[in-house]
Amino acid sequence: MSSEGAFSRGDAAQQSTRHREPSQRYVLFSSRNLGVAVVVVLGLIASALAAYFVARSAADSLLLRFNMDAHERMRSIEMGLDAEGGILASLEGFYGASRKVESHEFGAFVEPELAHRSGVEAVEWLPRVTREGFAAHLVFCDEAGVSDPTIRQGGADGELTPVDMASGTEWFPVLYVASSRPIANVQGLDRGSEPIMREAMMRARDEGIPVATQAIATRHGDVEQRRVFVFQPIYINDRPRVHRDQRRKNLHGFVASRFLPWPVVEGALSKLNEASIDVAIFDLGSGAEPIAGGDPLYLHHVAGRASLPADEYPEFVAETNVSVADRTWLIRCRPTSEYFSGTSLLAPLGTFIAGLLVTALGAAYVGMLLWQRRRISRVVERRTHELAVKNADLRQEIEARESVEEELKRSNAELAQFAYVASHDLQEPLRMVASYCQLLERKHGDAVGESGRKFIHYAVDGAKRMQALISDLLEYSRITTREERMLSVDLDDVVDQVLANLATAIEESGATVERSALPHVIGSAPHLMQLFQNLIANAIKFRGVAPPHVVIDCTAVEAESAQAEARSERVLSVSDNGIGIAPEHQERVFEVFKRLHGRAEFAGTGIGLAVCKKVVERHGGQIWIESDVGTGTRFLFTLPLQ
Repeated sequence: MSSEGAFSRGDAAQQSTRHREPSQRYVLFSSRNLGVAVVVVLGLIASALAAYFVARSAADSLLLRFNMDAHERMRSIEMGLDAEGGILASLEGFYGASRKVESHEFGAFVEPELAHRSGVEAVEWLPRVTREGFAAHLVFCDEAGVSDPTIRQGGADGELTPVDMASGTEWFPVLYVASSRPIANVQGLDRGSEPIMREAMMRARDEGIPVATQAIATRHGDVEQRRVFVFQPIYINDRPRVHRDQRRKNLHGFVASRFLPWPVVEGALSKLNEASIDVAIFDLGSGAEPIAGGDPLYLHHVAGRASLPADEYPEFVAETNVSVADRTWLIRCRPTSEYFSGTSLLAPLGTFIAGLLVTALGAAYVGMLLWQRRRISRVVERRTHELAVKNADLRQEIEARESVEEELKRSNAELAQFAYVASHDLQEPLRMVASYCQLLERKHGDAVGESGRKFIHYAVDGAKRMQALISDLLEYSRITTREERMLSVDLDDVVDQVLANLATAIEESGATVERSALPHVIGSAPHLMQLFQNLIANAIKFRGVAPPHVVIDCTAVEAESAQAEARSERVLSVSDNGIGIAPEHQERVFEVFKRLHGRAEFAGTGIGLAVCKKVVERHGGQIWIESDVGTGTRFLFTLPLQ
């Protein structure tokens, strides 16, 4: 008999029990380990993800802070450059209001302006002197007290030598100079003899706009300075200047500013908080002559800080383009390596450690859960209570936010009302100034003389223009602040009312208006009337030699019409045969205060087309331009049918 057969039946049952109990304990132990292992793995994954997102959030926060710092610097520099360029526009108006400008008048006008500008080191008056008009130039110099009327040109050694009058037909000598700091004597220097400057001057003359040269490097001892000359053409008063041939024929001369970029940039940066950000400015050239890669005008490096390698952190580069006369300057900001010194790894590391602790607690909790099921109810109760507390806190936060939003709406309404009242209160003093100046002219015109009456006229004209500007600004603000009901509007009725309003202007200009049948659209009748009135009035104002011819139509390019049809819209257009708009200016005309012509050519505040754009966008549409100089202009815009 085998040894196994020696066991009795009861012993066999007892043996089976002894073997089964360890097996059951092993299964329970394995299940517990599996649950803990799952918690640990999920906890590690969650901790790693949390640490990653915290690090990513810190990087995004740093990038956002850099973009804000860089934008603040670029905006400050842009504002400084815009302020510096206003002196030439002022001089254009000054010459436009004067028949003859003498040296002391030029200095009295320019020197106060230079006191407020750090970048413009000098302003020059360069009259156009032709071979036929040289004798008249000598007479004018004698009357103006110019001791030496000799016209000179610069030599290779820097010396000024008289020009050969027989070798040219026209010259642009420096006649008047006003400067903010001591400069070399350039009296009589012919700026037209310098190729870079002559090219800019001729382009300014032909286009009728201020034109800047590329940067010109000069050395003062061991310091190299890069300056730019900006030329503003001045035309003979009361002479036509609409076409290029007219501008060439009726050119009176140029006012030129000698502009140093670095004082403007340094002044703009000095007003801001210290930050480890390098700033560079590059000249990208003009639209006609772009410069590949840009010409460096200014490089600002934070002293004592290491530069960031150009191939590292490509996202930490902020750039913007600004217009200086007809040229485009690129402002670029990059952080130094010190900018990242405040970035700490403690936050993601702390998050990961906290995640590990939570994971350990979770694993212990799961292990305890398998052995202490009777405590589940108390745990659930405690968690439910915590959730209720958090929900109560969340409801309080929502109520607080709703209260703040309501207060913000009330504040915006009060601000809109304040703007309306303030604009009316501003107009009343202007009306008083204009009225009393006119009364002064009527009662004491003989006593103040011709120049006094002229100054009174300037004051009245300025007050009236300010009234018009305030009125236009108020109307512009009303488009967004005043609620208008959107109803079905017959555009034929709207155009009829607009033509009735403009009847006098149409009759005086000899304009003709051609129109097709227009649809009904959903919108605000007063705003749509303002839209059509501004576009038709502009067509009459900016007319060419021929009488204005305006076409109002409801057709457009076929593809655009099909797209508009799918959106239940119509593409409408207002076309004219006027002076047209150059392609590079077609986006700018919709901006507030952006004018392409001086007030001596066309009156206005520069808000009309901005109002048109706001009206169209308020109706959910778009507006754009098809035009070129001398070919007329076509304004196209979409309006919803329903």
